[in-house]
Amino acid sequence: MRVFMTSSGPIQKSHTPIRFLLFFFSALFVASAAIRPLWEPDEGRYTGAALQMLERGDWIHPQLNPEQPHFSKPPMVYWSVMLGLRFFGCREWAARLPNMVSWIAILFLLVQAGRRFMPDRSHAPALIFASSVYTFLAFSFITPDILLSLWEALAAAGFLFARYRSGRKDSRFWLMIAFTALGLGFLTKGPPALLPWLAWWISARLLRDEAARRQSRWLPGILLFLAVGFSWYLVVILQEPRLLDFFLRGEVAERMLTSAHSRNPQWYKGFQIYGSLLAGGFLPWTLAALVAWIPAWRRLDKAWLRRLKETEPWTVYFLVWLGFSLVL
Repeated sequence: MRVFMTSSGPIQKSHTPIRFLLFFFSALFVASAAIRPLWEPDEGRYTGAALQMLERGDWIHPQLNPEQPHFSKPPMVYWSVMLGLRFFGCREWAARLPNMVSWIAILFLLVQAGRRFMPDRSHAPALIFASSVYTFLAFSFITPDILLSLWEALAAAGFLFARYRSGRKDSRFWLMIAFTALGLGFLTKGPPALLPWLAWWISARLLRDEAARRQSRWLPGILLFLAVGFSWYLVVILQEPRLLDFFLRGEVAERMLTSAHSRNPQWYKGFQIYGSLLAGGFLPWTLAALVAWIPAWRRLDKAWLRRLKETEPWTVYFLVWLGFSLVL
């Protein structure tokens, strides 16, 4: 994004063309998500489990079928699909309604962030998101990653606005938003939801920003996160104590530290997979970024990080978030 933050050339004096493009891509996305049939295996699995829960009236215990419990993912994705099916019937677009809501909500958050951090090009982040190949395709699939993207975007916006946005709302309001979003993210996919907070904690120390450090350990927010994020886990573990070992060993330790789940255990695979995803998934903007970044990279000097800390501390946060995620 830094290419758009530092460029000085004019984009447009009126936001009307950009708003039209955002509306166009949003309408195209909603139409494509609404008419396409469910694809196996992921969409069928999550929708089938949601239907099982809805038929039983059970919002606590995910099941693939009456004989097979399915606790590998927290229930937020099932709850969201259940709500769509409950109110609008067994239709593909009803099952994907949470995807559509997430798409629109993230666009709104990106516009608000753009107005604060790059006011001369405030719609650029939302336009990049809406028109990139990967986000357009990925958000039409029913997976926990879609809701997780929404909660992480909301948490990041909460932290950034709490520290860098002035207005009628004080920092505690935005911190409550951030920590609540972290809790909802934990109910969606567990520990990966903590990445925005960990990046905030690390960047606050790199920047030597005492206010941000206090925000990262704000006790009411941490308690709010624990109450929201661990509520379902506590209920099911109290009902079935063996699930504690399943969550800690099977879903955290084995996934992160072993090849038990056959999820690309080689040390370089994360960079290979996500590097290609960033390069190819954000076409056509990847090419524009390279054109701007290559000359800028050649002009870097030893003081660039110090200048970045002084003028754009939020960019340090984004770089830490991206880098820490890839390393993890």
